[in-house]
Amino acid sequence: MENIEILKRVNLITPENIHINSFMYEPILDMGDFELRDLYEAVKKLVDE
Repeated sequence: MENIEILKRVNLITPENIHINSFMYEPILDMGDFELRDLYEAVKKLVDE
């Protein structure tokens, strides 16, 4: 169940905060980098399992 919650966080955070168009990659972040780093570490642990 924890894995599903982590993936829900990925769905919530990434589509709303990362914009990619044909000219550039533009992160639009309204949060501290701690939250993104924490999510990255959680996803990394999922992949390593």
